[in-house]
Amino acid sequence: MCAITNPVETIRLTNGLDLQYRESGDPNGQPVILLHGVTDSLRCWKPFTDALPPHLRAIAVSQRGHGDSSKPKGDYGSAAFAGDLAALMDALGIRRAHIIAHSMSTWIAQRFVRDYPERVESLTLIAGFVTLDGNPLVGGLVHEIHAMGDTVDRNLARAFQEGTVSTPLAPLYLDMVVDESMKVPAHVWRAAFAAMLSEKPDATSIDCRTLLIGCGKDEFFSDADRHALASIFSNAREIFYPDLGHAPHWEQPARVARDIVAFLG
Repeated sequence: MCAITNPVETIRLTNGLDLQYRESGDPNGQPVILLHGVTDSLRCWKPFTDALPPHLRAIAVSQRGHGDSSKPKGDYGSAAFAGDLAALMDALGIRRAHIIAHSMSTWIAQRFVRDYPERVESLTLIAGFVTLDGNPLVGGLVHEIHAMGDTVDRNLARAFQEGTVSTPLAPLYLDMVVDESMKVPAHVWRAAFAAMLSEKPDATSIDCRTLLIGCGKDEFFSDADRHALASIFSNAREIFYPDLGHAPHWEQPARVARDIVAFLG
């Protein structure tokens, strides 16, 4: 268990955005940066960080548009998110870090390691993908997002989050996750999904020590998506959980944390 969990803090980046983050573990330990999925926040990592050993310096971040971080009207492409991460690391005095990313952030992490390879110790991609283009479930979700107008539909947010797991979440945790989704303005929902759908995949091989975590009950990504992702990495190990859904670190945080820590070494 982590020895210390600090309160949520806010940091001003050089680009003027405020990002919220929370640290746990040893402040002098190996930096491990945790990047959430679309409409989630740093709070969604809490059960996972509670399961990490205390020698790690775990930093959970609410990215632009999410949680209580800044919500600009502008860019939600992968390069913008990656630039935020580099600026955050600069502000925290971190030269290199292990990056653990879920869903949307696996797309960001791929861009980050291409743009800033010297900043990455390793990658762990949970329920990752190369592109959302052609994904039928995402296509239907995007249609609903556009239909809801400028007010986020709580029923849509709840259904979206319930679909990320194979077994029901604890009611209080599910309510928290939905509350975090409701903090994300409709324009951010639309812009983030639009970017993930429209950006062209980069087929250039990534030579970085990487762990790819896939799940058999992931409703969003298929075997084909997992194979496409694995094909762009030259130094990747894969873990497959046949019994878990799109957010395995929510369903079984201790199990997933144990496997990732073993990979980190």
